[in-house]
Amino acid sequence: EQVFHLDKFLERERPVPIVLPVDAAGLTLVGDDTFGELDVRALLATFGVPGIDRVGSGWGGGRTGVYRAGDAEAVLVALDWDTEADALEWQAAVGMYVNEAFDADAPGLPAKLPCEATSCWQIGSHGIALRQAGVRTAVVLSGDAPAAAALATAIVP
Repeated sequence: EQVFHLDKFLERERPVPIVLPVDAAGLTLVGDDTFGELDVRALLATFGVPGIDRVGSGWGGGRTGVYRAGDAEAVLVALDWDTEADALEWQAAVGMYVNEAFDADAPGLPAKLPCEATSCWQIGSHGIALRQAGVRTAVVLSGDAPAAAALATAIVP
């Protein structure tokens, strides 16, 4: 954030700390790392999602995690946003990201599935879930949408 917003650097604004649970939805955290505004922009830019500067500018804090149990694996990006409006912009961008990253050849956006998270998609062997509650969001990629939704909902109740 401080790379893009000199005022945040001068104010010494710290990112919102995000602590991922060790165990969630029957899976165990095996690795995690930070995920900053630059990472948000890079992810969206890689797949040609428009408005990356607008979407990324509301970033407040972020963390990635890899969860495993047996053969099951899930990867997540948990982000906090400055405002709920920023979180909603991210939610819209995630829909475009899912299309471009996993379903670009099919016309239109991929169909959402009913699930316990905010939005879910099943595209081939990729189950993707987005959960948003207030300013907190989680995007999970797993083998199936229900498993992704369960982890996303565990991270963002």
